[in-house]
Amino acid sequence: MMFIANLLARAETVDQVRDILIDLTRQTSAEPGAVSYHAAQSTSDPTHFNVVEQYRDHAAWESHMASPHVRDALSAFNYLLREPPAATAFEVFAEYMAAPADSRAI
Repeated sequence: MMFIANLLARAETVDQVRDILIDLTRQTSAEPGAVSYHAAQSTSDPTHFNVVEQYRDHAAWESHMASPHVRDALSAFNYLLREPPAATAFEVFAEYMAAPADSRAI
């Protein structure tokens, strides 16, 4: 299962949103069933963030979404984002993953 979210931060909260996403990446890496978690920031618009999360199955994703650190982040986003996140869940049917040379492990 893959979950993709687009986040649009307020200009004055970019650093806070980035810090929350770094913390979520660290915390998610310790969750059972988490396969990968990518947080990225647009090179042309620093207020635009993209998160791509992958989980072993739907139950692992639901467990992640119910965790206190995710609930806290979603609550904080109410004040830090210009609009609610645009998010979609997907079932992965094909994939290829190779760590890029400039990959940053958290």
